[in-house]
Amino acid sequence: MMKNIFAPNRSLWAIPIMFLLWLLLPFLLLLAVEFIHRGSIGELFSWLTSSRQIILLNYLIALSFSTLVIAIVGSFYLSLSLATLLLLLFALINLYKLQFLGDPFFPWDLLFYQQVIKLFPVLAKETGFSDLLLIGLVVLAIFLLRKFLPAAKVNLWFRITGAVLSILLIYSIAFYKSSPNIESMIREDMKIHEHVWMQSLNYEINGSLLAFVMNIESAVVTSPSGYHSQAIETIATDLEEKVASAKNRTVAPVAWPEAWPKKKPNIIVIMNEAFWDPTRLENVSFSADPMPFFRSLQEHYSTGTLLSPVFGGNTSNVEFEVLTGFSMNYLPPGSVPYQQHIKRSTPSMASLLKAEGYHTIGVHPYSRWFWNREEVYGHLGFDHFYSIEAFEGSYYRGPYVADEEVSRFIIEQTESHEEPVFVYAVTMQNHGPYEANRYEENEVKVSGDLAPASIASLETFTQGVVDVDRSLQLLVEHYEQSPEPTLILLFGDHLPFLGANHSIYREAGFIERQEKDWSLEEYARMREVPFLLWSNYEQERFTLQGLSTSFLPPYIFRMANIELPLYYYFLDNFQAHFPGYIASLVIDHESNLLSQVPEELQHLEEQFWLLQYDLMFGRQYGLEFLRMPVATGSDG
Repeated sequence: MMKNIFAPNRSLWAIPIMFLLWLLLPFLLLLAVEFIHRGSIGELFSWLTSSRQIILLNYLIALSFSTLVIAIVGSFYLSLSLATLLLLLFALINLYKLQFLGDPFFPWDLLFYQQVIKLFPVLAKETGFSDLLLIGLVVLAIFLLRKFLPAAKVNLWFRITGAVLSILLIYSIAFYKSSPNIESMIREDMKIHEHVWMQSLNYEINGSLLAFVMNIESAVVTSPSGYHSQAIETIATDLEEKVASAKNRTVAPVAWPEAWPKKKPNIIVIMNEAFWDPTRLENVSFSADPMPFFRSLQEHYSTGTLLSPVFGGNTSNVEFEVLTGFSMNYLPPGSVPYQQHIKRSTPSMASLLKAEGYHTIGVHPYSRWFWNREEVYGHLGFDHFYSIEAFEGSYYRGPYVADEEVSRFIIEQTESHEEPVFVYAVTMQNHGPYEANRYEENEVKVSGDLAPASIASLETFTQGVVDVDRSLQLLVEHYEQSPEPTLILLFGDHLPFLGANHSIYREAGFIERQEKDWSLEEYARMREVPFLLWSNYEQERFTLQGLSTSFLPPYIFRMANIELPLYYYFLDNFQAHFPGYIASLVIDHESNLLSQVPEELQHLEEQFWLLQYDLMFGRQYGLEFLRMPVATGSDG
């Protein structure tokens, strides 16, 4: 009977060996995947003894994957060799994504292969020799197996049956919530639970393969309970009444100097790559202040810290929150809306300002396709998107276009249009990793109880901050002399990636534990980035601490003296209760750190998700009810 599983002409001893190899190799691969993920035999053994049910499901996934490869390729030895290579690559990608970005490898990351290929030369510098050696040995082994082992074809019956059963098993695990019986078996009988809001912990407890497969269902966004036009209209009507009675303003109206015409100001938003104050690191000394100009402006203009939804990467998710006023909280963990969800005209600051007569411009001195900006910017209402092609001949600092070049480009754009201009610029110069000797000279020297490699990395990052400060000074000094009213917002998108597993932050005493064990205070510390709102006209100064990036649009509109759409009044009302609002961390109006919104105010979350779902995925009733116009950019 077993003999019929494989193609004929196999010796009697070969068939049971192949059968055992088919069953055993997936378990060995599971051990290899988890060893790479955990980094030690002790951690691996601890996981293996934690839950037999979790081990079983991970093994079945590895077995199903190997069987699928056999079904597709047909050659037994070549298929298992290919499955080995793919699973080891999966483990290494997962490892380095965790180390560089703090997030594991998600199913939808498969859509981002262009980004991975583009960044591979940079990331390869950080890859350990042992990992590269492992990949090389596996490739060599596959070549030798292909060359010297006899071809062992698997018959069609086994391939079809194996493929069907494997797909059914993976589907059942991936979409277990769709079946009450399977959900009950996994959650109640097997005691397996997803940790969706702390995915690094999810992968650690449930295993990389099981967590990866369980995340497949999260890629599908379902409508919130009670979604219909009446629900959106009711929220809008309630907002209308509140606005009419109180105006619910967060800052005073613009105080326009008498000598100035009542005209709309240019609005320049600069999301500076990894901009952060390194002097916040404890146990570290700096030979000079890397950001003296920024600090001098903080004494006279609105400033503070923002709460970023990401750490070390996924820049476009911060951009998404700032431009749309939507929250990453309501999207599946690990989502990248620019890649997955912005597929139609969607209201944003760009579309709203375009309706107000602004010329809207997106600027990013890197590839147009990166994070799918080329398509998304058109959906968000930008008139033009200027990418790396617009910076031909520009000065580079390290591997990227210098921040000062971006400042000069912004000045050119505002001077070349008669109508007011909205610029959203995303810089690149201080993008990690922060390899030693990126710059000919580091102007600020770092000292402290850190490893030499950490000192070198931190000095490279700090030089980038020095250059940010200069690029800001270039802008401010220009617009101080400009007759055009201008508002500038500069902020960092996230903290820099400084060493695998936040090593430099831990060396410097900024945090003490691994991410899965962070306190709320440590979590907040690793998400807070500086911001500054400067204008060449009079404004009332304010200071904000821990404001989520989703809540920036109302502040920008008020400081530009532009009427708020109703949706922005909703954001105002929400942030009056919870100015800080990201996954796993809520900051209330008294600066208390919470793990979630208190039950008595969770109706605000429900309303937030209803409005966001409607405008992102639904029938967009809010375009009318909330006064949120959409527009399509002329050239994306």
